[in-house]
Amino acid sequence: MYYYAPVSGGTNTPEVAGLTGGEAFGGVWFVAKPDYTIMLTRAQLVGKDTKKYTFDTTGTPTPTYTENNGKSIYFTDAKGVTLYIFRPDKQNKNTYTSATDLAKNAVWPIYEMDKIVVPSALDKSLFGVIDVFGKKQLTYKGWPLYYFGEDAMAMGANKGVSVPGPGIWPVATRGLRLAPAQ
Repeated sequence: MYYYAPVSGGTNTPEVAGLTGGEAFGGVWFVAKPDYTIMLTRAQLVGKDTKKYTFDTTGTPTPTYTENNGKSIYFTDAKGVTLYIFRPDKQNKNTYTSATDLAKNAVWPIYEMDKIVVPSALDKSLFGVIDVFGKKQLTYKGWPLYYFGEDAMAMGANKGVSVPGPGIWPVATRGLRLAPAQ
């Protein structure tokens, strides 16, 4: 946990209790809340192939990856576990998960969530919930959100970015365009 201490009179001075001037500072600092369902993280992407990646969302509906050192800003759940999208999915349509996947420990489990609590830097109206074989899956801009099983629900793991190749399962990020229509 951190305090926000803006410069005042040439000195960094912690805010007084009750003020939230640091909310959304730099697009990555937020007031701590116990019930966020989406968080933003800034970290190096390291695929299952052990290569380091950064992504760009300029002019493309989903991130394109380049082998590169550098930190990227992307979505995680409240515990810091990376969230992904599946490039072939359609608007509010999970095209990957089968009923069998839900019944076993799937390689790409859905982000099962029906509550939407996001930091102020994100527009809550861009999130939604779809039904996938009786389970509630969170979406962003119509893209269903997933975990990667081999990340082992570990904070900061993002191996899925290179499976089966870079860009098939991109990390979820603010820069996504709307998922394509069905």
